Amino acid sequence: MPAATSQVQPNALASLDEAQWADPEVVAARFALLRTNYRIAEGPADIRARSAPYLVPRLQQDLAASSGGEAALAELRNQGRVFAGDVVGLVTSERSQDRALVDLTIQRFLVDDGALDPQRVVFWRLTLVRDRLSGRWLVADVHPS
Repeated sequence: MPAATSQVQPNALASLDEAQWADPEVVAARFALLRTNYRIAEGPADIRARSAPYLVPRLQQDLAASSGGEAALAELRNQGRVFAGDVVGLVTSERSQDRALVDLTIQRFLVDDGALDPQRVVFWRLTLVRDRLSGRWLVADVHPS
């Protein structure tokens, strides 16, 4: 996981290999990094496209229909700022062969002129399911907890 003092560059992250796709914790952490680190110039479609491979199709549709994220991004662009996130805690609270619940603790930062200003800690519970065709774990649901 990245150090809490540096912003992750989502577009520079290497693709997950098959062993990583087989671990729901790795998939959950990567999804969180992709959704909490974004540049000022990125639009909502960019962020959705970047995280789409980690989602079941239904959640892709639900996130695309949501307007809350778009409003937040527009506000950040107007302020000339960007958010960064770092996964500081992760635990699988439930796991079967086809379903896993992963609880994440994420430190959010406001990036202003290159400096990281800690904002808050958020908690997410992700439900992941195993894709029957590829065997990969995919995020099926995201809930703040």
